[in-house]
Amino acid sequence: MTAAAILVLETSSPAYSFLGGDNGQAACSENIAGVPLSCIEILGSSILQRTMQRFADAGVNSFSILADASLLKVIKLANVLPGWMVKINSFQGESDVWPAIERSVKNSFADRVNNVFLVKLGAYAEFDPNEVLQFSNDNDHATVRINDRLGSVGTWLSSAEESAKITSLSREFQGRGQDSSIKTYFFDGYVNRLSRMHDLRRFVADVFLSRCTARPQGAEIKAGVWVDDDAEVHRQARIVPPAYIGKNTKVGPASLITRSSSIERDCSVDYGTVIEDSSILAGTYIGTGLDVAHSVVCGNMLAHLHQNLVMEINDEILIGSNVSPRLRKVFRRQGKAIKNSVAKNEHQTYWKGIL
Repeated sequence: MTAAAILVLETSSPAYSFLGGDNGQAACSENIAGVPLSCIEILGSSILQRTMQRFADAGVNSFSILADASLLKVIKLANVLPGWMVKINSFQGESDVWPAIERSVKNSFADRVNNVFLVKLGAYAEFDPNEVLQFSNDNDHATVRINDRLGSVGTWLSSAEESAKITSLSREFQGRGQDSSIKTYFFDGYVNRLSRMHDLRRFVADVFLSRCTARPQGAEIKAGVWVDDDAEVHRQARIVPPAYIGKNTKVGPASLITRSSSIERDCSVDYGTVIEDSSILAGTYIGTGLDVAHSVVCGNMLAHLHQNLVMEINDEILIGSNVSPRLRKVFRRQGKAIKNSVAKNEHQTYWKGIL
């Protein structure tokens, strides 16, 4: 029996940065940088990659990724692993989502597979696809929704050979109520719905503490410390486990990475900086002598999780996008010039006031 997977990424998927209060309201925009959480690398791999890998490990190696047209560039940057048969298609707006799913089933899978998993990307859920297939077979090849104790995890299984069964999913997938013909498969494994930035940090801690089966990328160079390819850690830097240093990332001298912190790929942590209980997302620069704690940082955006506060810091000397050392020196010279100018003007104003 063969199976394929359709993964749907809508613009309403939880996105970079938001915090989200306990009352369900976001503390800031859900579309800062326009990158959904499922496409962001966490410990070296995105939720999209991890979800596809889970299906691939179960023998599913044909995928169709459907994304809002505005997210196509993000998908192409999501580093889909080689060896998978992947088709990437777009849809135009919410009204085109379900027609795009039906087109994908008909054009990509109808003649080649028996079953199709339909995934609304968002949550990370560690169910076994083969157990779901067996559950469907035991129930006369029924269409199946996958739930944990809190409800749907955003994944369904249906026959690719019977269009009526695919159609029966439409109402439920679009959030318009449940279809009584769909059977419910309950599982009690690990689920993280990744609906806000606190969940991202919880996922990092859960991976480090082996509360789930996900693992960081790279090599475990000592107990609890993972370092990915081409990362550079200065011999005077301290890495206190558990911690993760991503691909091509540089950690400067006298720096301290501690308390389940993760530094993703292409980052730079400068001299004497402390990263504590925080995640630094890909391509971020953290300046000299800073103390970053209980936060998620992406470029010039810092989300402090204990304060439920998001700040945009427009000073490339402090935090920002990681650039070449030469350009970083230019930023420093500009910063010194501005400070000197401010100090000079303040001095002149002071004497004018006296005279």
